[in-house]
Amino acid sequence: MNSFFASVEQEMNPALRGKPVAVVPLLADTTCCIAVSYEGKAFGVKTGHQRSAMQSGSAQASCWSRGTTSTTSGTTQDLGDGRVVRAVEAVCSIDEIASRLTGSQQDVAVASALADKIKSAIKSQVGSSLRCSIGVAPNRYLAKIAADMKKPDGFTAIRPCDLPDILYSLKPRDLPGNRRPDGKSG
Repeated sequence: MNSFFASVEQEMNPALRGKPVAVVPLLADTTCCIAVSYEGKAFGVKTGHQRSAMQSGSAQASCWSRGTTSTTSGTTQDLGDGRVVRAVEAVCSIDEIASRLTGSQQDVAVASALADKIKSAIKSQVGSSLRCSIGVAPNRYLAKIAADMKKPDGFTAIRPCDLPDILYSLKPRDLPGNRRPDGKSG
């Protein structure tokens, strides 16, 4: 799911849709963002940004003052209760699952159609504010990389014949597990 906690807030509060949203655990000067909507990311606000570190008058501070919301108890749990997910191999986190494609599902065209069905089900059964990027690849790690290649709401397939060339354009920070808490690669 893309910008999961911020998207949930936008889904539950239609007044926040299309606006920059920074989800924080509590409203305080020392708090930091645990999720940022794509509208907020356009202002340069990122997960982990501290409110106190944003300079007064900056685009980030402007975004913060216009769209900040705190998390609502239970909302994300209600949306993360399995209504979106049916057959999964692993639940990796509240906003990430892994599924194993078998037989004809491994064909890129069939996988793409399945991805479209998943996206449609999320939109109709959960809400239009929640978007997901889907990656298909020979293994879970490469599928995660593929999903990150087209956000928000994208679909990317990495086939064995695409390797390793498709990975050459990536930066180290694009690889899962290669990010420090401050968002820098390392």
